[in-house]
Amino acid sequence: MALAAAAAPLGAQAAPPAAPTATLASAPQLPLRDFYTLVLERHPVARQARLLQRQAEAELLAARGGLFDPAAYLLIDRKRFTGKTSYDYLEAGLKAPTPIGIDVKLGFERGRGTSINPEAGTPNSGQFVAGVTIPLARGIITDQRRNAVAQAAALRDQAIGERLGAVNKLLFSAVKEYAGWYETDQRRRIAREGQELAELRARLVRSRFVNGEAAALDTVEAALEVQRRTVARLEADAAFFSATQSVALFLWDADGGPLELVAGTEPALDVPGAERADSARLDQWLLEALRRHPEILKADAKVVRARADRLLAAQGLLPEASLSFSALGSADSMGFWTGPWPDLAGNQKLGFEGKQSLLLMKERGKLGATRAKLESAELDRGLAAREVRLAVAAAAFDLQTFEQVVARQAVAVTQARAMRDGEVRRFESGESTLFVVNLRERLLLDESVKLAAARAKLAGARAALAVALGFPAALPLE
Repeated sequence: MALAAAAAPLGAQAAPPAAPTATLASAPQLPLRDFYTLVLERHPVARQARLLQRQAEAELLAARGGLFDPAAYLLIDRKRFTGKTSYDYLEAGLKAPTPIGIDVKLGFERGRGTSINPEAGTPNSGQFVAGVTIPLARGIITDQRRNAVAQAAALRDQAIGERLGAVNKLLFSAVKEYAGWYETDQRRRIAREGQELAELRARLVRSRFVNGEAAALDTVEAALEVQRRTVARLEADAAFFSATQSVALFLWDADGGPLELVAGTEPALDVPGAERADSARLDQWLLEALRRHPEILKADAKVVRARADRLLAAQGLLPEASLSFSALGSADSMGFWTGPWPDLAGNQKLGFEGKQSLLLMKERGKLGATRAKLESAELDRGLAAREVRLAVAAAAFDLQTFEQVVARQAVAVTQARAMRDGEVRRFESGESTLFVVNLRERLLLDESVKLAAARAKLAGARAALAVALGFPAALPLE
């Protein structure tokens, strides 16, 4: 009968449409998986999270520019007075930094004129320069440029964690609202079918009263039950409408505009077919969570940044010293490039520059601060890992508990239905009263509502486990 259908597993999922937009436009159901996909792809929070990662990628590219990006340069300086050239200086070339801290320079210089600085003077045809600048102490292992790249890479990873964290919270809220929508839909169905049964029974009792087979009090009892269930159905309809509006808040179209649910759209949730969270699978998920949970990613990024700062601060204890060497060659006949390599002993520029603080007060203070910062970041990382473990354990316990609750509540519904059906047969044979039949049926309705609520809580528990693990988009929810 209709009540039995209401108490059976509800909301069998229809075949998913070709696209989520089609689901909202024409299909009578919006399955959880399609709703989940819509939120993940189109919600403004999810879009902003993706922009955050793109911004971090752009900042990493900018930092890498200081480490890998070669630069061309050109300098022209000329002075003429009273028709005479006092000096004419040209310098052009290419400077290229390298990841190991050595700078390479290739260039061309030409300086001539009556007032040219002797240091800038060159043969009339100019000269080519090929040189390197090599750090000798500070800057060998790392420097400001390499530290900037390390910081930007860590910030990129931290941005990924921030993005995943924001998406986690969004999806958790969305699934919780969807579960509430599903529960109100099932309550509405049960209340409506309960009302139909009460109305049917009221008509039968009235007919039996007319035929003299039932007392007048039974008609009052039947009418009262109709009123009770009509009120319950109206309240269920109001709750379903409110839940529908809450779910619609998560729906957006491809252009970033709000997307409305078509009237009559209903949820479709099939929790019993979901992947069970046994101990082996949970252990595997936990290991993955400890590697890619958003809080772990953010904590790891802070540790990496602190280590980079400490390494740079440690380099500050070393003297600032660099050696520059350039080979020079005349531009005549381009011999510097095509002919034999010039005599480096007689055609070179060699320079050395060094500086060292005597007390190293600033450097030692900075190193101590970065060490404390690193220790603090490592402690935060350990705390984050412990919080993830505890959150996963609690969410897994809740999930396994609600799996058992759903299974047992389904048995309770079956038993309540058997009691109601048996009482109906007794009533039809004159061995029971309408009051007892209504009591049995109310019990069945209550147990059916509890089953719907348990299924919704099971979906919420899956969402909670997904958030605790840190990657809900990859965890089967149905």
